[in-house]
Amino acid sequence: MLTEKKITVKDIKAPDEFQTFIAKVAEFFKLYGGYLATAVVAVVVALVAGVLFSRHKDAQVVASAVAFQEKAKPLLQIKLDEQGNIKMDEEGVKKASLALDDFVSKDTPLSSLALFAKGMALVATKDFANAVDVLRQALSKDLPFKFAVAEALGAALDNLGQKEEAEKAYFELTKSPSRLFRAVGYMHIGDLYNPLATLKEGEVVDRDKAKQNYEKGLEELKGDEALLSPQEVIQKRLLQHRLKTVLSQG
Repeated sequence: MLTEKKITVKDIKAPDEFQTFIAKVAEFFKLYGGYLATAVVAVVVALVAGVLFSRHKDAQVVASAVAFQEKAKPLLQIKLDEQGNIKMDEEGVKKASLALDDFVSKDTPLSSLALFAKGMALVATKDFANAVDVLRQALSKDLPFKFAVAEALGAALDNLGQKEEAEKAYFELTKSPSRLFRAVGYMHIGDLYNPLATLKEGEVVDRDKAKQNYEKGLEELKGDEALLSPQEVIQKRLLQHRLKTVLSQG
């Protein structure tokens, strides 16, 4: 969850404040492609570049990783505040996107990571056309976080009005070994066809298709909620709310 406040199952049972927060998170999903992909940027940049590469004895590799972290620093600061509002240094993120080109152009392990980070920077600053190009390149790489790339790509395509292509990208999430990612994928597909979640006027909607995908997402998170992680419980609430809106429409 993109907030410094740790969400617990107990917190989730407080309806008023939680529902307000969820509404903000839902809006973030629609505009920026979801908290998962953005969170992965911070985790991957901080851990992969900072920790994994620092284990190499090659001084050049370590120096490159440190330089990468420095260039990507504005991405680490993208977050939601406790009210669910996005907080970022937009100018800094734009500069980071340009600076990452130095790493993208080199044939090193950092180049794939740089592609993803650059793609997310472009999504965050709403440069969706360029984000699609960069994220497609990233998706062609052998990345351990491919599902997060697919989510970001789907968000960029959706914002460009390319619904069918966005659905293909989001469908990749449903192949993830993580039930949370699978549930997120189904939610995104449902949102593509939910009249209350579409991004532009006049888009094709399909309440039945939205309903079916929300139900598939909930199926991924079925069972005792006490056994779900806080993120999974939040995702379940998001899906339940969306399903309710679809059912209330017809």
